[in-house]
Amino acid sequence: MSALTSKPLGEWLRYLESLHPSEIELGLARVSSVYEALGLSELLPCIISVAGTNGKGSTVAMIEQIALVHGQSVGAYTSPHLFQYNERVRLNGVVVSDVLLVNAFERIEKVRGSVSLTYFEFGTLAALLIFAEAGLDLVVLEVGLGGRLDAVNMVDSDIAIVTSVDIDHIDWLGDDREVIGLEKAGIARSERPFICGDPCAPVSVVKYAERLGSVAYFNGKEFGVSGKEFDDLEGYYYQSKLGEALRIRQTRFPSLHQNNVSCAIQACALIIPGFDSQKAESIAANTVVQGRQQWIPSELCNGKRIVVDVGHNPHAATSLRAMLDEQSQYGDVYCLMAIMEDKDIGGVIDILSPIVSHWMISGLPKVRRAAPVSTIESKFVEKGIALDGCFEQPSDALISFVEGSSVKNADLLVVFGSFFTAAAALEYFNLAL
Repeated sequence: MSALTSKPLGEWLRYLESLHPSEIELGLARVSSVYEALGLSELLPCIISVAGTNGKGSTVAMIEQIALVHGQSVGAYTSPHLFQYNERVRLNGVVVSDVLLVNAFERIEKVRGSVSLTYFEFGTLAALLIFAEAGLDLVVLEVGLGGRLDAVNMVDSDIAIVTSVDIDHIDWLGDDREVIGLEKAGIARSERPFICGDPCAPVSVVKYAERLGSVAYFNGKEFGVSGKEFDDLEGYYYQSKLGEALRIRQTRFPSLHQNNVSCAIQACALIIPGFDSQKAESIAANTVVQGRQQWIPSELCNGKRIVVDVGHNPHAATSLRAMLDEQSQYGDVYCLMAIMEDKDIGGVIDILSPIVSHWMISGLPKVRRAAPVSTIESKFVEKGIALDGCFEQPSDALISFVEGSSVKNADLLVVFGSFFTAAAALEYFNLAL
């Protein structure tokens, strides 16, 4: 197909969606051939690749912010986006312009020839092209799916991170933590640092790192979250580039998961010149990522309490439940869930049900992969759990909660289930980027 030149970004994105017969095709041969043709490998700086079931985007954001406060120039690539595609590619913390993306797409189109690329593969190449031409000190890349066969893995990273390992994307990765962990650990490289943030790392991950000869750092061993050792305030421990065992006090409880914070600190300690651990901890503790257990300002929701989370699997539900258990001053807990059809809906319900008083469900009418309301409802019927409302779209449910006379200000609404769900809630409250 001929190149689309001088077209707006929206038209390019629609074109990219049509290029490949399937949304996902794992494998590196096709995308690597275009990567080599672009000649990017010699132009990229130090690279950190981040895989994991959950926590990837948060870890990337923390590393990015820590690097910036140390005076580093940094590029960050994440997916998916909440509101606009540009969010996926950041230069020094700022989302890139349409012009940069379009220029990159045009160059890739000229080079790829007859090679068929998926939407994600094309976007990954565009991000790398933008980073290669920006003269950066550091690039942080979020793996899209799995690790070993994901497009991001065509790049030989200087540090590889696996944040967590749990069950998700069963059709592609299987339903066993050992198998999934091995796929994610495939981003590791011989004789280079490999950081695993899962406190219960699968045996397959440990053995793979040993067999490969990576310089391994495991949560709970070389680094991690310390207990009540600093005047009853938790902190972190990590290793320096020289192998020194170091500790750092936590200045405030972070908004993001502490395991992800500890991954970011360990990675930055290994790669950032002049690393200042206390400065890094302070930045990590204050880093906020939209849609990650994000509290809506009470003035925007009629004094009600609402938290929004992009989580979409049982592992994320477990993290969300732990956060809710720490909230001692709420009344009834409401949960609004809109979720993709291929997710473990029943597993999510089982984890959250013990602390949820009122369930509401919603469809996502503009999202092809979204579970219909009838499908979600059937899961609750199977479990004998009553629903307080079924809504066509999240905004209808939010109106019901915010304006409902039966809802007390002490009550709490959790909006959960997908990036699309979180985006709909944030847009409703005018909190979109």
